[in-house]
Amino acid sequence: MAYQLTYLDVLQALFIPFNMSFWALNMGIYIIIGFILWRGTISMKKWYRVMLVLASVIIFLLAMFLVGVSNEGDGWQLSEQEIRIKAWPIEETADLKTVQIALVSPWSEWQPTLRTNGYSVPGLSTGWFKLRNGKKAAIFYHQNPPDMLLLKSGDTYYILAHPGVRELYMKLLQQGVKKYDLSISQVAFR
Repeated sequence: MAYQLTYLDVLQALFIPFNMSFWALNMGIYIIIGFILWRGTISMKKWYRVMLVLASVIIFLLAMFLVGVSNEGDGWQLSEQEIRIKAWPIEETADLKTVQIALVSPWSEWQPTLRTNGYSVPGLSTGWFKLRNGKKAAIFYHQNPPDMLLLKSGDTYYILAHPGVRELYMKLLQQGVKKYDLSISQVAFR
């Protein structure tokens, strides 16, 4: 059983769900840079100015489409003894004998609030995040699902969230993975 992103999934995450503030900020930066380049080259020939602005547009488009290459293949793979999690820049394996799991809400105290290292666009977040409860977790969050799977292995927390995460939760329970007692973790935060 596995859930891994294709290059098309990563590109789609740029646009779905549509986030106006994300695109306004990104496009605003390139519009300002383009305007500065255009104004700074007024004394130059017109064809040179057009080529300079065209080059900056091409660089923007290349950067937008090449950034997804590092996230291609992100996700998880489940075997009988372990779960392998890849969420750029993280690539770790957790032994199912030591893992505890819980299904949590994206709006609970386990909600990712601050990315400390990783990648984030409207439909995809990967890497290390600080959670609302103060803990730090490795996150793979794709397409804003209604549930998140919390995995605790030793002192490390992992959160997997994607369409179909409930099936992974049920499969892990069938394989004998222990449930994580959330009431114990909540006491530590008060």
